[in-house]
Amino acid sequence: MNERTFLEFFCGGGMERIGLGDSWRCLFANDIDPKKGSAYAANFGRDHLMVCDVAKLTIADLPHERVDLVWLGAPCVGHSEAGNRQGFDEKQSGAFWPAWSLIEQLAAEGRAPRLVVLENVTGLLHRSGALGVVQTAFASAGYRHAHAVIDAAHFVAQSRQRLFVIGSLGADPAPFLADAMRSLPKRNHGLVDVLDLESENCAWEFSPAEVQRHLLMMDETNVARVAAARALEYPIAGPFARRMRDVPGPKKRIQRLEVRFDGLANALRCANGGGSSKQFVMIINSGQTRMRAIQPREAARVMGLPDDYRLPAKPVDALSLLGDGVVVPVVRHLAERVLEPLLVTEGALA
Repeated sequence: MNERTFLEFFCGGGMERIGLGDSWRCLFANDIDPKKGSAYAANFGRDHLMVCDVAKLTIADLPHERVDLVWLGAPCVGHSEAGNRQGFDEKQSGAFWPAWSLIEQLAAEGRAPRLVVLENVTGLLHRSGALGVVQTAFASAGYRHAHAVIDAAHFVAQSRQRLFVIGSLGADPAPFLADAMRSLPKRNHGLVDVLDLESENCAWEFSPAEVQRHLLMMDETNVARVAAARALEYPIAGPFARRMRDVPGPKKRIQRLEVRFDGLANALRCANGGGSSKQFVMIINSGQTRMRAIQPREAARVMGLPDDYRLPAKPVDALSLLGDGVVVPVVRHLAERVLEPLLVTEGALA
């Protein structure tokens, strides 16, 4: 098996590294966040890892050999619906540019990466001109490119759509990416299968009184969903949220609890340790109804991570790390269907 090499900027907890697999060797990894850097080091060691602002890196910090791939998991704040929607003008999302400058400097020295992947939220498609900016950057550096949105729900029990822009100095990536989209698998498990149903003393669990109070906040549609779930002879789980809804009467707007049981968690989120990094689930099992947050190990499973992946000790840190990552089997699918075939094609054409 030929070894392939890569650099990863904005590496987070290294989920793309796991997705690429053992036939890929990381020569350099960078992230600005010390907590993420600690998680990365706990799983892969500190060799080749630099924790600093990407803007402070120079080409001298990078390996001297030409690499096959650069993976850019650039910050999404400027493109996210939950962010400030400033696109690349937002400070964190603007970190794409110093990372891209390093790629251009490698090219100037005759060491341009053969492939470049940019992964980001789908909001990049909808911010005015944002995708065009990326495409222009790729084209100006000589990369033929294609993009697609992949929902991780094909692979794991999480609804998580992400945009992937793939650039190649060799063959056109578009046919390979089209093949990857045609061959998306059908998920064979649901959210309940990754939860620890019998676990006790979970972080952020509702008391029985709180469960009952929240159940009374449901409208008829959600009451019917819970009743149908309780009638099943097997456990079921689904995410729930509290929403303000318009209603007839003097109050006009009241808080409602809404739940769904389609086998998927909502997309995990990064909130820098804040409360919105938590996702709450309703678990119905043997007549008992529980409400609690998804626990860190369970969240790692819906990201496709193995149970031996070392998570930060603090639950909020672990959830924030996971909410900012890329789903492992999605990366593996792209590596198998797009990246590795592109490198083989380039070798055959050389």
